[in-house]
Amino acid sequence: MRSEGPEVVVVEGRQRAVVPGARVIGAARGKQKLNLAEELGADAVISLDQDHDALVKALRSEYAEAGVDVVLDYLWGQPAENMLEAISQRGLRKAAARVRFVQIGSSAGDAVSLKAAALRSSGLELLGSGFGSASLPQIVEAVKEFFKAAAAEPFQFKVKTAPLSEVEALWNSPEKGVRLVFQP
Repeated sequence: MRSEGPEVVVVEGRQRAVVPGARVIGAARGKQKLNLAEELGADAVISLDQDHDALVKALRSEYAEAGVDVVLDYLWGQPAENMLEAISQRGLRKAAARVRFVQIGSSAGDAVSLKAAALRSSGLELLGSGFGSASLPQIVEAVKEFFKAAAAEPFQFKVKTAPLSEVEALWNSPEKGVRLVFQP
């Protein structure tokens, strides 16, 4: 984290706990998800539905204006490629700040094309999140911190309860963003 200000986190795709005081930039597809990101407290939102050049420009603009310390990437694939391109510097203005890009999920694709210039022209640190990316004591400590933060400010979930007998009918429900809870 840079010492001169709060951490900036770009979250692609999911609601997550972040460091208190962090500035959050949400990226999502569709007006409903963008509105939800704003409702959940994102300081800025960027639509992933834009064409490539407009999206990279919007990401780069936010990156240049606010600076970014951490990217939490749940999507990978094309959205990650766009963010990595946006992080890449153009020219010799100054040394690039460190950006931790944490790869967590791959719902938009299992692979990315990474240009060598993205690494040479940025302070990019690519990290994974999963077993093997941290020791068991580190994971236990992170889980403790997560529950402490979640207890202080719980997540917001839309929940629908239904009898267990309706599981087959509701399992592939088109209702988005709703968690199904089945009761006996």
